[in-house]
Amino acid sequence: MFQENLDRDLARVEFCAMPWTMEGQLPIELQPNVDLHPALRNFYALGYDTFLAYRELLGLRRASMQTPIFGATGILTLSNGHIKRRTGWAKFDSSGVSTISPEY
Repeated sequence: MFQENLDRDLARVEFCAMPWTMEGQLPIELQPNVDLHPALRNFYALGYDTFLAYRELLGLRRASMQTPIFGATGILTLSNGHIKRRTGWAKFDSSGVSTISPEY
């Protein structure tokens, strides 16, 4: 919820955001346990994406992922033997935080 006195300087700020940090971006079963310390939640999301990438590579027995994986930390692709992650974008405004498509 936007609080004008406290959040005025954040209005219209655009920032990188992992899907798991944005409300409604992941199914409820993928949400970390509420008792998990906030500092460890990034590891939860990274572990989930590691499992997805491993399963994709192992299951297909191939050296490349032809289709991107829409993971908890972003969109994962394989390029030159390295898994790359592209995060989404969000914007802070008077209605709160919402996902956006950045203009390049």
